[in-house]
Amino acid sequence: MKTFCFKLYKSEHNIKLHKQINAADLTYNHCLALHNRCYKLFGKFLNRKQCKT
Repeated sequence: MKTFCFKLYKSEHNIKLHKQINAADLTYNHCLALHNRCYKLFGKFLNRKQCKT
């Protein structure tokens, strides 16, 4: 897994990018929490179809 570090400076051009990165981060963390909770409750991970719904 690759990770990237970046710094967004406060400018008009970076406001939209900053919002999109925050939204992606929240979505990823939510899906990760769902996977962990499902595994703890049922002993199975969610598949792709279940994650999309």
